[in-house]
Amino acid sequence: MGGSADGSVDRAVFDATANDYDRARKRLVPQFDDFYGAALRELRFPADRPLRILDLGAGTGLLSDMIARRFPEAHVTLIDISPEMIARARQRLGEGPRFDYRVADLASAHLPKPVDAVVSALAIHHLPDPDKRVLFGRIYQSLKPGAVFVNAEQVAGPSQVLQQRQHWSWLADARALGASEEEIGQALVRMREDRPATLDDQLDWLRGIGFAEVDCVWKRGMFAVYSGQMPLAAEERSRPLFGLERALRRT
Repeated sequence: MGGSADGSVDRAVFDATANDYDRARKRLVPQFDDFYGAALRELRFPADRPLRILDLGAGTGLLSDMIARRFPEAHVTLIDISPEMIARARQRLGEGPRFDYRVADLASAHLPKPVDAVVSALAIHHLPDPDKRVLFGRIYQSLKPGAVFVNAEQVAGPSQVLQQRQHWSWLADARALGASEEEIGQALVRMREDRPATLDDQLDWLRGIGFAEVDCVWKRGMFAVYSGQMPLAAEERSRPLFGLERALRRT
């Protein structure tokens, strides 16, 4: 995905690539199954719970589909800036009470609340850093106590040298996975105006906002999965489990 010179996301880029987006993704995201699997594992809920989940930058509904299959009672709201992407998501998931489709810019979209989880995959890095931080704050405000934010994301290297190494490693991985030069070229065009932040910065932003249990749970090169939890209400934290956790942290 990409952006425009003024920092806004260029919807036309995603409208134009919606048809081929899913087909190419497994060749352009190294360890695709591990990447998405790590995000799903962070949704630590009973499978039969009637969850409310928000998917930001949902694209063609790839992650939402995985979530809906794992949690058959969940209601998922999908938000994406591209009408074509949302149309593909609607084709994939169908109509009905389990899904809500919305076309909106992440930087200004209304976020329903309260929700049990907010998820995102390869979307938020298209926003400038100030907009990312504002969005993280709005996500925090949309979560129930104990709810989770999971971001499967493209991140910047912590230095120019490491950034370049990550880029060349990604190119090698994509070619090894069978990506054509045309697919790689299209991806490079989309990436020209990407605005990834470093992993450390994003984890620090979440902690500063108030998220608890912030951690990176998976990383390969420029792809990472991290999460943070909305702190539980005071009465929940008084349960014996939390007393045990506090004792273990002191040892």
